[in-house]
Amino acid sequence: MMNNISKRGIALVFALIFATILLQLAIIYSGMLKSSKPQTIMIDDQMRAEFYANGLADLAILKFQMFPGDFYAACEAASSSMSPSVLDHLTYFIQDPALTIDVDSAASSSFNITPISVKIATMTLLTQSKWNREALNIKTTIDYTDSYGKEHRKSVDKIVQINRTVVGP
Repeated sequence: MMNNISKRGIALVFALIFATILLQLAIIYSGMLKSSKPQTIMIDDQMRAEFYANGLADLAILKFQMFPGDFYAACEAASSSMSPSVLDHLTYFIQDPALTIDVDSAASSSFNITPISVKIATMTLLTQSKWNREALNIKTTIDYTDSYGKEHRKSVDKIVQINRTVVGP
């Protein structure tokens, strides 16, 4: 009879030790989740901003592909006059409302509902006559406020190679 009681006592002690270990693991796990959530929100904010910037740059590339003559004419006018103010009047790309994204809470992720603003900052034609290559450098700027109220401004560059061909006689 004594042997049976001591076995139950040992089993009770082992059950209490096992329950204590499980409780400590649960506390550690919840602490890890609490510390990783801010990082997840920050990564979500950054990735959302970059996706919008790349999407806007793709829209600018599409507009350039559809109407390249206007952009080439503005670049030639700027290079011939040696004045950067000529490109300031080029509202075709830089100040086009279609190439500006203002996202409010309607298109947000599950973490963040803060507004985000993306616009084309510059479009530059890069040429290298030695290798007969041209490229278009599109710089977008992103302004957003993260979930913690901190304001961010980020720039994303996208460079695309251009093949200029002459169609016609």
